[in-house]
Amino acid sequence: MYFNRKNAEQKNWRMIKKGKHFLFGCSLVFAVGAALVAPSVKADATVETKPETGSTTETKPEAGPTTETTKATAGEENVTYAAPAAEAQTPTEANAKPAPAPATPAKAEEKAAPVAAATKESDSVAAPSLTTVADASALTAEEISNVTEAIKGVNPTATDVKVSKDGSAVVTFKDGSSATLAASQTVKVKAKDTSASENPASSRRARSLQEENTVSTRSFDSDLQNAAQKTAIYSPGVKGAPQTYQGIAWLYRNGNINDPDQKDAKRLGGVNVYLQYVTGKGFVSPVYKTTSQADGTFVFDLSKPVKNRLGATGEFKLAGDSNFAIRTWVENPDPEKYNVIKSGDQRTGFHGRLSRTNESWDFTAGINRIVGGQVVLQEKLNAEDYLLKPEAERQKGNLADGQFSRKGNYGTIQGSVWYDLRDPSGSDARMYKKDSYDINATNVKVAASYLNDEVTRLLDQWKKDNPNYKLDDFKAAQAKIIKEYEAKHGKGSHIAETVVVPVDKDGNYRIPFRGLYGVSATQANSGAKISYTVSDKEFGTLVKDEDLDNENLMKWNGTIGQKHRHINTDYVYTTVLVNDYAIWSNNYQSNMFEGTSDGTLPVGPSSLASANISNTNFALVTPQPMHDVLVYDNTEKFAKPGNTAESKTGGLMPNREYQIRWFKDGKAIGEATTVMSAADGTAKSVPLTVPADLDKDAIYTSAVFLQGEKTDELNSALALDSFTAVPDDETDKYTPEYADTLVTPGKPATVTPTFKGKDNAET
Repeated sequence: MYFNRKNAEQKNWRMIKKGKHFLFGCSLVFAVGAALVAPSVKADATVETKPETGSTTETKPEAGPTTETTKATAGEENVTYAAPAAEAQTPTEANAKPAPAPATPAKAEEKAAPVAAATKESDSVAAPSLTTVADASALTAEEISNVTEAIKGVNPTATDVKVSKDGSAVVTFKDGSSATLAASQTVKVKAKDTSASENPASSRRARSLQEENTVSTRSFDSDLQNAAQKTAIYSPGVKGAPQTYQGIAWLYRNGNINDPDQKDAKRLGGVNVYLQYVTGKGFVSPVYKTTSQADGTFVFDLSKPVKNRLGATGEFKLAGDSNFAIRTWVENPDPEKYNVIKSGDQRTGFHGRLSRTNESWDFTAGINRIVGGQVVLQEKLNAEDYLLKPEAERQKGNLADGQFSRKGNYGTIQGSVWYDLRDPSGSDARMYKKDSYDINATNVKVAASYLNDEVTRLLDQWKKDNPNYKLDDFKAAQAKIIKEYEAKHGKGSHIAETVVVPVDKDGNYRIPFRGLYGVSATQANSGAKISYTVSDKEFGTLVKDEDLDNENLMKWNGTIGQKHRHINTDYVYTTVLVNDYAIWSNNYQSNMFEGTSDGTLPVGPSSLASANISNTNFALVTPQPMHDVLVYDNTEKFAKPGNTAESKTGGLMPNREYQIRWFKDGKAIGEATTVMSAADGTAKSVPLTVPADLDKDAIYTSAVFLQGEKTDELNSALALDSFTAVPDDETDKYTPEYADTLVTPGKPATVTPTFKGKDNAET
């Protein structure tokens, strides 16, 4: 092994025997910065070279002599930016765009035309969670329906899904493309239950292990998130100290998600919280970590910023930096039990002083403190096995799309379901709202149940006997009373009816109940006996087909002489049948039967007389986007001119368009590139090549944005990462060349190299 005077390893020596002499020659590879491999010698060819051990970069061809650029379009792979070298608005910097395909000699001066996107929606088809079936070779109509809904749930842009009896499926998308899912990607055969008869007293939380409630694969951590958490800097702080971030972690069980002091809220200790910030100059901090105390409070100490060997630092300083932005996220302490529905501020991703929702920023010089961070968890929905009737006993719509043909608002529960990508700047932090950022959760199933009259009376009596009960007391009492009732009358017998409908194309759902005969659980009729319409035999039974009516108010409000019906609105449970996302709901947070409204509009549902219930909403909170620039960073591994920085992105919503844009020293350069996320929530790299004429240190920042969002400021990005680039050292500017020389074995020999500069001229 030989190292030249620049301490660069000289490899590939070759020895050729000529008589008694040997001819030595070599090629030279420089190890520049953190990882640099031999560059391509052809601007119009892609050369695959093996990087040095530990490097994850791919070698890219040099940009070539042309100064023309081409805008990247959706679906392009490996788009590379030619980043500007100086702060001045030179043509190179102002027009920095993804590198074009090299021009032919005849058209070297012509501007390259945009490249058309070739990506098909079907290329990113997502496989659903496996649906349990009795016989994988002969699915029933109900099983086919369940598989269809599962596929639609993870492919929101699908326009048609056809499932065969063998479980295979063809998924068609809006662009006309289609993809086939094999049976192994959609169904699994139900395992025989060998323990039920042996252990009838098994946990009522067994529901949480069933298919509808398996641990999410998409609503919690991405690989990038896990990696960032493992290398985070543990930095707990002291409440009230300057340069800190402070907040509270709690379990949301009633009311709104902006009130940690609500009477049923439960403070949570031991929750790991993570934080990252970006300065106005584009310096993205390392990831910091702290842990909530027993009272739920947590504090980050951010007074000791990381400093690199150039003396540069990204200080946590709100004062004087209007573009400063921050993001936080949470490690779910128990994914089988909880969902994380708020991770500090309700605005997902990075947010600044004007876009925050619940945080309070103190810009006072010397203070630089953020308070009011909110880490909110909610129980996984449908986690108990007594909240819905068995599958075969659930009522479904009579129309082909799963909806009901009968109209009317009485005896119904209505609301909206959406995928929540982020909240608008300064929005109401008490609840999630469907807005322009969000996506309708079309075809996701919503189910609702209410208790029968007999169990309703049992629970009413328990409450009278226990006037000072708390939520956990009543939840335990419900479980006990329901278990005893089921033991006498059969599985699901305590529920009057369970109705299931899909969310429509507008993101709304409507569940119409039949109702039970009678004015209420304790009253069959109203008025004088001569006007009675409900017999003792009918009282408390489901309304028959011939009497179905959700439009006549008087049948639901107890008007004398009407065929009375009711639902027991004090004991209702409504849920979405989804297991791939963290779910927020504005009611039914605690896996128990409860009243139909937790609070007043607009936070809680509207629960009017005659069981006219609306605004019962569910937000499917999308994952935390993560972004990582590979190889280079801001501390030790600096890039040099000609180096290409790649990136990895994860935690995105599957099969959606996003934008990636580069910034230099906090200012946007080039144009945003549209990328399509894959089924696993990842996106392809949009590389950047450090310009050859870089003449001073610079921070380059890669930013991920929602499609349609403005991309000119870092503080509106979903995820960020940055690296520092430095100019070449003097010795980096020259390439040594060695002439072939005859030497005699055993005798020292010296070869004096010649040097060529970057213009290929000898020096």
